[in-house]
Amino acid sequence: GLAWWWNYPCNDNDMSKLFVRDTYGNFADEKWIDNDAKLPTELRGASALISNPMQQGEASKIALFGVGDYGWNNAAFDNEKDYHAAVKAVVGKEKATDFEYLSQYLRYYDNEPMASLVEAYKRDGKSAAVKAEILKMLKACQSIQAMGVSGAESDSLFVADIQPWLNRLGDMATLIIQMLDQIDAKNAGRQSDTDRLIATQLKKNVADFDHYGNHQFSVLNGLGDDIELSTIYSEPSGKVLRPFLDFLARKIE
Repeated sequence: GLAWWWNYPCNDNDMSKLFVRDTYGNFADEKWIDNDAKLPTELRGASALISNPMQQGEASKIALFGVGDYGWNNAAFDNEKDYHAAVKAVVGKEKATDFEYLSQYLRYYDNEPMASLVEAYKRDGKSAAVKAEILKMLKACQSIQAMGVSGAESDSLFVADIQPWLNRLGDMATLIIQMLDQIDAKNAGRQSDTDRLIATQLKKNVADFDHYGNHQFSVLNGLGDDIELSTIYSEPSGKVLRPFLDFLARKIE
């Protein structure tokens, strides 16, 4: 019979993105796929699926779990159940909750709950809720980062794959907390000369943010004999959190 080449979860055309969400969440993040695309309940005309994964092989296992699940029984494929099972299988039951939570920020199109928290902050200037979410994110980053020293090879390889995204997300979150603290101090009338110097440095850090070396990673480009290694920057939380960084840098003036 025929085999179906499935160009998923390939990120060759979206190399700065990481597809570690559920199948339909990954579809929505991939700019070459219709955001509302759904898998057919019956795959006709093909007897095998050949998946083309991301260049991050270990991180691809979450999506590949879904490919296998769908291929096993097209009609019974349950996107949410599949994702929960996939995360547990790849990162382990102990880290599954932290990774599922963090994955919404490792993706480029971060949305809720951060979007609502940011909009609320812009309206009323109250930072407690958005700070709490950012601190929760940092804790989850630290939890997943710890997999790198668990002693299990699969864990260390997985963390190595997503390290540039963890680095950028963690750096973004840390900067946001620091700037919110400075803005809160300024609004309360207790900003010292030292605080003003810190605020100036934070603005510089934001200006330089898209060139942090620890956000870089290597990728293969080209076809056939014309393949070369290049470096690009990871882009987690590009929709909500990254613009919020710039908003705070303007506000801290």
